[in-house]
This record gives sequence, structure tokens and C-alpha cells, in this order.
Amino acid sequence: MKRLSLIATLAAAGAIVTVLVLPAEPDSAATPAESLDPSVNPPPPTPGPFLDLETFIDTKKDQKVRRKEWFKEMHRAHPDVDVEAAKRTEGLRQLERRNAIAGGVAPPSEGKWVERGSDNQAGRMHVARLAYDGTLYAGSSKGGVWMGAEDGSSWEPIGDSLYGGVHWLEVLDVDAEIPRVVAATDGGLLHVSDDHGATWVVPDGIAEFNGIRRLMMTNDGTQTLYMIASVGDYYGLWRSTDDASSWTEVHTMTTRPDAWVSRTGGTDLYLIERGVLYVSTSGGDYWETRGTIADGSTRAEMAGSEAGALYAILDGGTIHRSDDDGWTWTAGMNAGHDYWGALNASIVDPDLFMYGGMEQWVSRDGGQTSAKMNNWWLYYSVYGGDEDTLLHADTMGIDVRPDGDDEVWYVNTDGGLYESRDNMQSVHNLSLSGLRVSQYYDVHTSWANEDHVLAGAQDQGWQLTTYATQDSDLAYEFYQLVSGDYGHITSGDGTHEIVYTTYPGFILINIGEDTPYTESASFPSGASYVPWIPPVVADPDDNWVFYFPGDQLYRYTRSDDNGWQYEATGEFSIGGGEYVSAMAFSPADSDRVYMATSAGKVFTSSDHGQTWTQSESRGPDDNWYYGQAIAPSWTDPDVITLGGSGYGVPAVYRSTDAGLTFEPWGEGLPDTLVYSMIEAMDGTGCLFAGTTHSAYERCPDDAEWSEITAGGAPITTYWAVEAHPTQNTLRFATYGRGIWDYKLDTADCYPVEDTDGDGYWCHEDCDEEDAEIHPGATEVLDDGIDQDCDGVDEVTPEDTAPPEDTAPPEDTEPPDPDPEPEDDPPVIEAEPNWGCSTTPGGSIYLGLFGIVGLLLVRRRR
Repeated sequence: MKRLSLIATLAAAGAIVTVLVLPAEPDSAATPAESLDPSVNPPPPTPGPFLDLETFIDTKKDQKVRRKEWFKEMHRAHPDVDVEAAKRTEGLRQLERRNAIAGGVAPPSEGKWVERGSDNQAGRMHVARLAYDGTLYAGSSKGGVWMGAEDGSSWEPIGDSLYGGVHWLEVLDVDAEIPRVVAATDGGLLHVSDDHGATWVVPDGIAEFNGIRRLMMTNDGTQTLYMIASVGDYYGLWRSTDDASSWTEVHTMTTRPDAWVSRTGGTDLYLIERGVLYVSTSGGDYWETRGTIADGSTRAEMAGSEAGALYAILDGGTIHRSDDDGWTWTAGMNAGHDYWGALNASIVDPDLFMYGGMEQWVSRDGGQTSAKMNNWWLYYSVYGGDEDTLLHADTMGIDVRPDGDDEVWYVNTDGGLYESRDNMQSVHNLSLSGLRVSQYYDVHTSWANEDHVLAGAQDQGWQLTTYATQDSDLAYEFYQLVSGDYGHITSGDGTHEIVYTTYPGFILINIGEDTPYTESASFPSGASYVPWIPPVVADPDDNWVFYFPGDQLYRYTRSDDNGWQYEATGEFSIGGGEYVSAMAFSPADSDRVYMATSAGKVFTSSDHGQTWTQSESRGPDDNWYYGQAIAPSWTDPDVITLGGSGYGVPAVYRSTDAGLTFEPWGEGLPDTLVYSMIEAMDGTGCLFAGTTHSAYERCPDDAEWSEITAGGAPITTYWAVEAHPTQNTLRFATYGRGIWDYKLDTADCYPVEDTDGDGYWCHEDCDEEDAEIHPGATEVLDDGIDQDCDGVDEVTPEDTAPPEDTAPPEDTEPPDPDPEPEDDPPVIEAEPNWGCSTTPGGSIYLGLFGIVGLLLVRRRR
């Protein structure tokens, strides 16, 4: 029987900038010379010989579009099903459950959650607010709200009960010891907490928003809040005058607007819609028309300087400035080519203005010219940069807050949160320790060394623990070996000797358990690799072979000159825009391979991928199912479970006949996408699944899936899961809250294996060191060994003599029926009570052997 590690078959997504970066001999470990070869590790894509900046930015924008299209494809559903509404509904249900737990209702849980980091590699941040008490609050992408010291130390998550990330944030003084935090997502959810995130409530008057565009608060003592949100086919302006307890819609608009209010005490409300500026002195009840910037514009972003300037960027990307409170406007430079909607202006300097896209741009002359803060690749120390003082790529938000008579700037990037206290002359990274908001697409722990962990992240690249100094035994420190976006980490033997992963454009090969270096291979020429990050799968029988599934299946091998060659293999081909979205080898028999497609079809191979058979049935409608995750049984090659898009259809299907037919197996799951799934390695057959909001467990005899995250893990997307190689633990990679372990009771036999090669797994075999001992073996009598594992060592029955003739002789007188008593009655030795037998070796011994045998049987959880 052939063995292999379980193969991660989860899809992955990310941004597109990739630099193959190698560590500079950390901890005196020599980096292999071949890893410094420019042909293997190319220099960063700078303007000049590689790409001019404009072409490079256009390429990145195109990749962002492809990524969004892939995300939408993964959440495939019938047109009548509102997927985003389903996500919001489930997010609110999850929140209600967490609030109940905070009130004392403890959830059932068989396992224990442990957060594993990354502790030093932050992910995407959106917003920051410095509260009146000196506490810094920050919102992340699907990592909730965090609070910490003003200097970026002592970070603590307070938004693990919130789904959807926090894109907008305000902190209110409500005469309490604890500030009131108002958090909003761009997906349309708004929540308020008065207890540092122990509970969150939805305020009164909130509609079912499609999305939230802006949240802001006056600084005039009233703490009036304004919010722009989309509802159906229009945008509404909402106002709260009671510290976010309730909201009222005060104005409606038809195109994407923006608004601004003073950060230092003014009460006037500014609004841009369709290229026209409006001002309200009544909190939005009545409006005065000011100047026209660009009549008919359908999109606007706005910022203002309390020192005497207003700024706006409309459809075309031109920076417009007004010095007379919005009556007239002057066009400056165009920011459109590298502009993603993040902008802000100084409170104290009317000419200081900043906007961002892939790079961060600062104008000190009111928008006439601008300059980059730093080239994005200089964030990496290998190019002479400094992660503490240089900005990471990709700007998600820019905030400017009063700081006494001065101001503090916060720049939110895909690599964490920065501050500037010298008017953007320099920056300081606030997220190098404890801000655990990594967006991971996959994780892989080495079977050779459990301290070696690889992770593929959104924009924070290819990370490993090997070169990092560990400061905690709980949260890992990671070293970012390669920049970019990586997923689908796969290894044929489970170690880190040879590991494959994909980036949208090539396959990265990580070679070396202790001193790793990287190589790369191109995607197949002309292949249909529609997924944003297509799945690759290592061959369990040959570490130097991997498979690239698209509309065909390609087999890659390493040639003698260290290059990588591929060829189409197997009798498999699909068309019509359909592609293979997941693939896995059976860990019970590596000749058995399963594939799922973007249209919900399933294919099975019994000859290591040479020929394929399509499943006869899968579900109610293949057109609305996306096969995202495959979980083969650890012990039975004929058992396979498929997870995918479950909006209006079951999210999980199961087959016990090698994929020939499938039955729905999604009971207990909400409308959701199953991103990841795996069977435990302890022989129980229990499966674990990661979904859009949570993680779930289902064992073979369970009637439905049970949620397991409420006992201590965050509400976020559980994108990938692996079985830990040395512990009975499921390790999840989340998209926004890093890596989490779900630790089960340690099994007597873990991982399940057949060490002695007798054809029986260790949880069935009572002696895994002797191939002659296993269930069904021939029992040897009287040797003190239980060969057939039935709990009893059989013995030879004792010889029994024929019964004696006890009838009295015919000439013998019958006994006296009433004898005279003797003076001293005889002493009778009492014999032990052996139950039905009167001799040792009777049933009491059998009972004892039975008890001992039961103890020898491996316990199942």
C-alpha cells in the first residue's frame, strides 16, 4: 500500500507584485550560492530594462481585476442567490453566538485553540484612530479591530467576533472608563462595542446595506457621526447624534459620493456628488450648492485641510484644489495611474497632500507635483531597505489626526500600519510585533522538523520560520523569503526538502529543509490556468515531480540542467472555460487520484493520473457549484469528500465508491463556501472544514457538521488546513488572522499508519511492531500472546477424565439418615470461588484477559 502526506488542494488568492528575495545569511547560516543566481531570483521589477513603471502598474491593475473575477467564480451561485447578503447574514448569526458566549453560555468543544502567528508579519490594514485616552485603535482586512499603545506596542485583538474586516473606525468618549468603538466594513456591516470587543451590537436604524463608503465624526464636542452607505441602487447619508446608538437617513444620492468634516472642531458638512460640492450647516438636513468641479462625474474622493484647502479626485484621476471653501477649483496633476482611492490632507499645512496606490505619493505644493515616499521594494532589507522606516507596497488608507498643536499621520498598507510625526518626512512601522493580521492562503509544517513552517500570504509573500528567531513558543516569527502572493503549498513526502507553491504567473520551488533556496518554473504555454493562483500538486512517489492541472493535466519533471520541463499527461481534457480547481492523491493509495472542476464535476483516476473517469452524479446542478477542496480518507481510498460553493446547494458532498456517485453531506453548514477540508490522521475518520466565517467538524456517525471556532478562535476566513505531522492537531491558515491550531486529545496511535506492514492500521493493530500480530491472525495457543487482537490469548482446554461411578455397591448398606454427631466436627478448607469453574484457568481468567485485551486496543476519540 502506497503512502504520502495529505495534499493541500485549496485555492489561493493575492496581489501580484513578486520579488524573489533571499535572506542575507541569517544566524550565520550560509545561503546556497545557486539561490543568488539572477536567472533564478530576478531583481525587482523596476522601471528600465524590466518594465517601465506605467506598464508595471497597468499589469498590477489587470491582475487585481483577475483576482476579483476569481473570487467571484469561487462563490458561484444561482443568479437568484445574493451571496453577499448570505455572508452578512451568517456574520450576524456568528456575532449573536459570540455575544451569548460572552454572557456565560459556554460552547461545547473537544479541542483547544492556540494562536500561532505570524507575530511579526502583518497584513492589510485599513484605518487607524488615536483615542482621547492615548490608546491606538486600528482596523484590518478580515482581522478585526486591534488596540494598543500609541507607539504600536501591546497590540490586542478586540474584533475577533466581527466578520468582514474593519475599513472604517471611530472611537467615542461616552463618559465611561472604556471608549465606545464604532466599526464598519465595506461589506455593509456596522457594530458598536462598549467593552473592548467582548460584545458587539448593531445600532438601531441600520438598513441592510450593500456596502459602507465612509464613516466620520465631528470633533466639536457633539461627536456627531456621519456615514455614507449603499442601499439597493442608491447611496444614503446617515447621521447619528447619540454616540452611534441609533441612525437616521438624511440624504440620498444616485452616484458614488464622498464627504468630509473638520477634524478639529468645525461643524460644516461637505459633500461631493456628480462633480458638484454641497455644504450643510444643519447636519445634512439642508444643503447649499457651492462650486462645480467636474459636472457629471460618477465617483469622488475628498479630503480637506483645516489650514485652508479642500482637495478632490474625481473620475479621471486629476487632483483638484479649492482655496475658497469650495466655490472655485483649480486642476493640478493627474494621480490616476497609481491611485487606488486613498488620500488625505494635512491639518496644519494647506499644501501637504498625500495619495496612494501601489506606491505612496506626497505633494508639498498643493497637488501640482508629487514624489514617492520610497520605492516599494526598498521595504525589503535585502535591497538595502529597512522594514521599520520604509513603507510597504499598496496603500489601503491614509489617516491624519490632531496631536496637540500638531498632527500624526497613519499610513495603512498591505504590510501593516505606519505612523509619521514629522509631516511625512519619515515613517515608523507600528506593526512589527504582535499585530497578527496576516492574510494566509496556505500553511505547510515539515514532517521532518515541526519547527519548520512555510506559509503563503497575500502580498506578504513566501514566508518561513527557518531563518526567524523565535521569541515565543506560541506565536511564530516568520522570515519573508519571497515577496508577492503564494498559495497551494505541496510536498510529496511532507518535508521541506522540496516544496512547490504557485504565484499568479509561475511556480516557485523551495529546496532545502534547513538552508532553503528557490527556483522557479513557468506555467504551461497556452494552458488554461484561469484560477488566480492555480493548484499544483506534488507527486507522492517522486519528490521531483509535480502536477499542474488546468483544462489539461501537466506533469513537471526536473531536467539534468536543473531546468523544469512539462508535458500533458493522462486522458483528461475539459473545455468551455472550465478548469480543474482542486486535486488530491489518496493517502491510502497513491495510485488513486481525485480532481474537481470549476463547474462542480469530479474525476477519478486509479492509475496515478493516466486515465480518468467522471463521476456519474455529484449534486443538484453542476452549473452552480465550484469544487474548492478535496479531502481523501486517510485509511480508505474509496472514500472522498468534496467541498465548495454552498450557496443554495449543499456545500459538501461525499462518495464511498471511489467518486462514482456522491451524496450531499453538508447538513449543519450555513450558506457558505468551504475553502478547505481535511480528514484527521487519528483514525477516527472525522473531517474538519474551513469556511467563509468559521471552522467545522463532522465525524462519520455525526448527523451534521458542528462549529468549533466559537470556543476561542476568530470569525474570519479559514482558507487552508493541514494535519499537524507530530501532534493530533489541525493547523488552519486564515485570511486575516494568521495561523491557528485546533489541538485534539492526543491519540494513542498518531498519525495512523501501518508501521509493520501487515495491512492493518495502528488503531486496529494491537502490536504495530510485529507483522504476525493483527486482527484475523492465527492464534497460537498457550504462548501468552494475543495474535488476533481479540483481547484474549487462547489456551489449550484441560483434559477431562470420564465421570466416576458413584453408585453404592449392591451389598452396601445405605447410610444412616440420622447419624450421631461427632465430638469435634472436621475442619473444611474453603476453596476460592471461580464462578462457574472450580479450578484456576476458568472464566475468571478469561474475564481478566478480556479486560487486558480491551486496554490493548487503541483508543479512538
